[in-house]
Amino acid sequence: MDARRLYGCLLWLALSLLPLGAASAAWYQVELIVFRHTVPAAPEDAEVAPLELPPFLSVPVTPLTDAVGSLRMRDIYTLLQQSNRYQPLLHLAWRQPANNRSAASAVAIPAGWTPESPAPATGPYGLVRIYQQRFLHVELDLRLPTADGVQVNRQSRRINSNEIHYLDHPELGALLLVTPL
Repeated sequence: MDARRLYGCLLWLALSLLPLGAASAAWYQVELIVFRHTVPAAPEDAEVAPLELPPFLSVPVTPLTDAVGSLRMRDIYTLLQQSNRYQPLLHLAWRQPANNRSAASAVAIPAGWTPESPAPATGPYGLVRIYQQRFLHVELDLRLPTADGVQVNRQSRRINSNEIHYLDHPELGALLLVTPL
């Protein structure tokens, strides 16, 4: 075996033995629509325990605007606006890495809000965390102040990229689209 071939085999072996986390995290564009159901559902009496709060992103997340054509769910948002069954509350997008669960950070909604901050008087607030183990996952903890208290949509699930995911709740729904960059 010549030296070049031996070197190539050794390089391939060394690269294949690297831990999976040694590679840099993949980056994704995350798009989120939050809406309120205008037809009230039956109230739930169950108490919901909070998720373990992950650390916040140390690098500020830059929101994307539709001016650059980055919002792929803008037609869905328009349909929600035209419907008498839903009240769209926000539509935003950002880019972030999908680290493994232990290293993944949460994105605060609205930007600048923290769990230690007072809850906003109106509008949704909370945390969204995207992470990747073997599969892509989302942890959502959104809240909406209402006259009757606070509605909470808290879910954790496996998701596929390039698919719209409906995170259902009797009063506070969310649509999520995660796209690889």
